[in-house]
Amino acid sequence: MTNDKNLANELLKQNGLDPQKISVQSAQRTREMLAKELRRANRIKLVSRILWLMIVILLAVTAIVTNVSEGDSARPVVGLAIVGCYVLGICAIICSIMAHVALRNTTLKQIQASLADIAEELKRQSRDS
Repeated sequence: MTNDKNLANELLKQNGLDPQKISVQSAQRTREMLAKELRRANRIKLVSRILWLMIVILLAVTAIVTNVSEGDSARPVVGLAIVGCYVLGICAIICSIMAHVALRNTTLKQIQASLADIAEELKRQSRDS
């Protein structure tokens, strides 16, 4: 039991938490913050998916316009579509990276919150013993 307690305390200290100062209210605030950050990450992920879908649609429309039109009349439209794809692609890449980072940070904070819950449980068990 002593080794488990020392291990739990050491893990909490490595994550910047003091096992003696964790309260139920702080754990609840942490859960609320995690839910908020997860919603934010999911919104960024949704925007990223929409941007990738817009690129595919723009490329499909460009291919259709190129096949339907005759001669050089489609050149301005194709050029504009290519520039649009580049811009949307850059935005989609940025959103994808942001979503990945946000989800990673949320996961790390969930781990930290789980450690805080473990610390609270260990404190309760040591009081009961």
